[in-house]
Amino acid sequence: MVTISERSSNLTDADLTRIEVTLGIALPVPYRTLVVPFTVPACAGNIDTELWDDADRLIELNRELRAGIAFVRPWPEHMFAMGRDGSGCAAAIDLRHPPFAVWWTDRCHLDSIGSGQTSASLQEWAGRYLADLRADLEVNGIDPNGPPETRELAEAQSARAGCQFIIIWIGLAVSLVLVAIGVLAWLGG
Repeated sequence: MVTISERSSNLTDADLTRIEVTLGIALPVPYRTLVVPFTVPACAGNIDTELWDDADRLIELNRELRAGIAFVRPWPEHMFAMGRDGSGCAAAIDLRHPPFAVWWTDRCHLDSIGSGQTSASLQEWAGRYLADLRADLEVNGIDPNGPPETRELAEAQSARAGCQFIIIWIGLAVSLVLVAIGVLAWLGG
């Protein structure tokens, strides 16, 4: 999870130009309007969804993918990763032809079974993705138009609650094992 101190400012037009110059690409207008200003304020500054708004991290991610990382083959320069979710899967724009098809990549593998084009256009993908993202936030009691700190707090509380649940179950399991050992010792002794 991204903490407030790690979060950079929302993307600006200057940031997008820096991404283009650094990576040697031209970002399509639909992408620019999607991220400047960032479309879902509660997710501003995130680096755990398929749509990031941190220029430095986007540059770093795309450089890594172009070079090839771990067991991932190098990406061609015409593919631009818009972000990578918490499970390591990325959404990428094919920059070669309008209307800029969007790909989903399983663990960033362009050639993996299941990876491939998910939308014929960036605008189509954005409409569906943003509706789903907003709905997910609302289901979790987070206002998509609220500040990022609200999302971070809700995620931290959810993670804490999940850990507490696991600890309780582990405690119960250990107690049952100890009781079983005690009963067996009593019966055998």
